[in-house]
Amino acid sequence: MQEKLRAEIAELGMNAEGALPYSQLDRLELTDMAFKEALRLIPPVPSLPRRAIKPFDFGGYHIPAGTTVSVSVAYTHTMPELWPDPQRFDPLRFTPEAVRARHKYAWVPFGGGAHMCLGLHFATMQIRILLAQLLSRYRIELDADAGAQWQAWPIPRPKDGLPLRFVPLA
Repeated sequence: MQEKLRAEIAELGMNAEGALPYSQLDRLELTDMAFKEALRLIPPVPSLPRRAIKPFDFGGYHIPAGTTVSVSVAYTHTMPELWPDPQRFDPLRFTPEAVRARHKYAWVPFGGGAHMCLGLHFATMQIRILLAQLLSRYRIELDADAGAQWQAWPIPRPKDGLPLRFVPLA
């Protein structure tokens, strides 16, 4: 996948300063899909606490107003009925057609509705710029077992620190 992303970035071309022009960043479609798939597999906030504003029934339980409830992003992102083969990394889950065919709250790493994180678009731009800079200069390598174990709470992170090597491209 890294090579495919590198090819997408190279196809757009860097400017004289060694950066992708801002106007080209939204053309990094595969990069966006890979970013979304990474957030699906490891959402930065695995659970979204909320408070019921009115009483309701769910799954055979009565939930009184004021009750703390939580949306498990980590669980939602691995539900097989929403995500076939949910542990497999597959950025093509985020083609426009695939997104339209899924429930609008199947992917919620930034929350959803009125409480969606305002940083969604900023984070997306940061990743586009970061990947364009990194992948145009380096091949990212890691050992086969790196990042195999993750701490889930309070914020997901690899237990080994995810040691990476940035190998300059020839």
